Amino acid sequence: MKEQDLTAKLNEQIKISGSAENARLGAIVMTEDFTPIFLSGINEWDNNIEGKSVVVTGVLRRKLLAPKATVGTNGEISHGVGGDSYVLENPTWTDNE
Repeated sequence: MKEQDLTAKLNEQIKISGSAENARLGAIVMTEDFTPIFLSGINEWDNNIEGKSVVVTGVLRRKLLAPKATVGTNGEISHGVGGDSYVLENPTWTDNE
């Protein structure tokens, strides 16, 4: 599912397929167009699932998962994120391989 299609599905229960990956902010499904979808409440994938193709069902939301990066008066940039992220709430999944 492409990012523009995701925006149209906000606040709906959807199925997302992609690769099960781990990111600093938690477990994600990386879609075919490289959009990361975070899984609410899941810190990381088990070793036997990570890297495999999965189908995940949940309610799609957009949330700020970490503080936004800021730019100081001298141009220094703080750690942080660029904005909201896609998140699946109440995720359930199946191994697609």
